Amino acid sequence: MIDALAGVQVAGDSDVLAQHVLMNVLTNAVKYSPRQSTITIDVTMDDKHINVHIRDQGAGMNREQLESLTRTQGFTARKETTGELGHGFGLQLARAFLIRYGGTITIASNQASGIGTCVSLHFLRNSL
Repeated sequence: MIDALAGVQVAGDSDVLAQHVLMNVLTNAVKYSPRQSTITIDVTMDDKHINVHIRDQGAGMNREQLESLTRTQGFTARKETTGELGHGFGLQLARAFLIRYGGTITIASNQASGIGTCVSLHFLRNSL
């Protein structure tokens, strides 16, 4: 799959997308997952998007926490695995940047099931 991505570009500022979107989601997966757990990254591509799916084995998010990610106010504080307090602001920024560059973000999580969280980043492919 990596060879298939050679030369493929996405729309947007590469530094912003790498630092504020991709790194935020990856660091969240690490921060909210238990030690020795697995984080998987899958990349798929279609005619319009590069899709990056990052799945962790953390505690997951409840409905209120997921809904707060689509609001610009009312952050939901929660403790990371290490005890540090997170507010969801980073995911809100990631979402805002993706939307600005024509992409989307979807998050599948269920705190009650304990199956972790899957964040899917859909980057708009740049048509050259």
